[in-house]
Amino acid sequence: MLFALLGFIPFVTGILAVRYARRGIREADADPRIGGQGVARTAQVLGIISIVAWVLLTAAAVPTTIKARRQAQRVQCMSQMRSIGQAVMIYANTNRGFLPPTLDELAKAKTIPAGLFTCPACDGDPTKPAASSGAYGTYSYVYLGAGRKLTSIRRPSQEPLLFEPMTNHTDPGINVLFFDGHVEFLGGNAGAAMAAKLSATAVQPATTQAIPVPLAPVER
Repeated sequence: MLFALLGFIPFVTGILAVRYARRGIREADADPRIGGQGVARTAQVLGIISIVAWVLLTAAAVPTTIKARRQAQRVQCMSQMRSIGQAVMIYANTNRGFLPPTLDELAKAKTIPAGLFTCPACDGDPTKPAASSGAYGTYSYVYLGAGRKLTSIRRPSQEPLLFEPMTNHTDPGINVLFFDGHVEFLGGNAGAAMAAKLSATAVQPATTQAIPVPLAPVER
């Protein structure tokens, strides 16, 4: 209710300012020497109040808009990771239970578009370092399947299949895709600890070299 009233204030003061201004013009036309001066001042004050109110409302709306945009990117990121997980399982079902060696195999088989390998929070932002790379460019996620067989996964709801580094999103935390297909958001210290643990064991199949995953500073 408070925000509704605040949003209505600029309209009210603006309308009153116009009315007083028109009244001042009429009085000035009737008697240019004294007519309309007081009314004109009232219109000026109301106009200033209207402008200030709009500025304050705009300033208050900016942080809310930015926060909503970041949350939307986080949700879209989780959706993309679920789609990748589904594509991995489709690949495994058609390859005797073996997971794809890299994410590239999913795009080559046209199971999923390569564009989903880029986090929406990183798309078009050169300041966000890549998490991994492949035949279709740089990716925002680190894949942990690497040719494993589904029967070797003992605890699919607890074993990560895909994760992102802490640098993907501005707010601290990471999304993690598990073998059973669900995605969890791990924030703050928990996310940093998981990212450090997973990046230490992540290996590029083609080079057998550990993938360096930059971590954002953890707030204490």
